[in-house]
Amino acid sequence: MTYLLLVGAPYIPLSEGQGAYGANAKVPGFLFSGLVALTLFIVIELLQARRGKRPLLDIRILTDRSLSAGLVASTVLFICLFSNSLLFPIYLQTLRGQTALQASLLLLPLALGTLVSMTLAGRLVDRLPDARVLIVPGIVLQILGMVLLMGITLTTPYWQFCLMVGLLGLANGLVMQPLSVASMVSIHSPEAVATGTTLSTVLRSVGGSLGTAVLATLTMMPAGQTRLVQLVGLHTVFLITIGLMVLAFLFVLLLRKKQEKPTSQAEPATV
Repeated sequence: MTYLLLVGAPYIPLSEGQGAYGANAKVPGFLFSGLVALTLFIVIELLQARRGKRPLLDIRILTDRSLSAGLVASTVLFICLFSNSLLFPIYLQTLRGQTALQASLLLLPLALGTLVSMTLAGRLVDRLPDARVLIVPGIVLQILGMVLLMGITLTTPYWQFCLMVGLLGLANGLVMQPLSVASMVSIHSPEAVATGTTLSTVLRSVGGSLGTAVLATLTMMPAGQTRLVQLVGLHTVFLITIGLMVLAFLFVLLLRKKQEKPTSQAEPATV
C-alpha cells in the first residue's frame, strides 16, 4: 500500500492531461498518506528488531556505509535513466516529427552501447578490487553525454544525436551492474543480502517512477507553445539530470573496496 501511494500519486496529473501538481488535490493527499505509512512501517520494523523478533525488513542494515551510499546513488541514477527513456522520444517525436518506428531506430545506439559496456563491466567487476574503477568513469561519461545533449537543437543532425545517446548508453552499462556489486561488498549473511537486494529493487523502482513523473511534468507545456519553448523546457530537465548525476557521483565516492579474505597458511608438519 505504501509503495502504491508513493509511486501512483505522481502519475495522476499525467493520466488526467497537462496540469500542474498543485492543481490536483489528490496528489498531496496520496503523497502525505504514503509518507505517513512509510514512517509507521519503519517505526514498527525497528520496534520488532529491538524486541528480538524477526522484522519483515531489517532497516538496521542501512547503517552500512557502502550499502546506504550505493542505494542513494543507484536510486538517483535510475531517476535519470528512466526520465531519459521518456524524454528522448518526446524530443524525436514531438519536436522533430519522427514516427515511433523512426524514433526507436534513432535510439538504437543507446541500447547497443548499454549492451556492450554492461557485458564488459560484468566480466571486469569481479576481477577488480574496487568497483569504482568502472563506476567513476561511467558517471563522468554520463555527465559528458548529458552536457552534449544540452546542445541539441531542432536542426541537430541525427547522426550527432545517435553518437550522443550511444555515449550515454556506454556510460550506463559501466555504472549499473558494478554499482550493485559495490553496494553489497560489506554484506555477507544470506538474510542481509536478501534485505539489501529488496531495498535496492524497491528504491530503484520508486525512484524511477517518481523521477519519470516529475521530470516529465516539467517538460509538459500548455497547448499553443512553440517548439522552441518546449526545447528550452527539455534543456532545463537535462540540466536537472546533470545535477542529479553529480549528486550520485559524490555518494559513489563513499563506497568501500572489496574486503580481502585472509589467507590461511599451512602449519609446518612436525616429525
